[in-house]
Amino acid sequence: MLQSKPGLKGEYGMSKFLTKELIKEITSMNDRDTDNLYFLLKTPNEVLLDWYEKMEEDDHLYAKELLNLFQEALNNKTIEQKIQEMSSFDEANKLLMNFKK
Repeated sequence: MLQSKPGLKGEYGMSKFLTKELIKEITSMNDRDTDNLYFLLKTPNEVLLDWYEKMEEDDHLYAKELLNLFQEALNNKTIEQKIQEMSSFDEANKLLMNFKK
């Protein structure tokens, strides 16, 4: 049975600000996959559980694949942001070193 993880949905979770455009930007998915992932992420738990019970294994695997791709894209985006922050920090350090001399 499909269970919700705390923090993914609800008032303070990702669901509050997630849009199809953001999904596309993060994942570069096609429209069909974007729509399906949006459904998985934005649908209330009760509806999602009903969907899960009515669908077949292929649908479950497809949904899992979409969620995994989204998680991977989020991880990569976070890594890219950290690298950008680090390179900015390195530039700031080089600039400060000029004042220390």
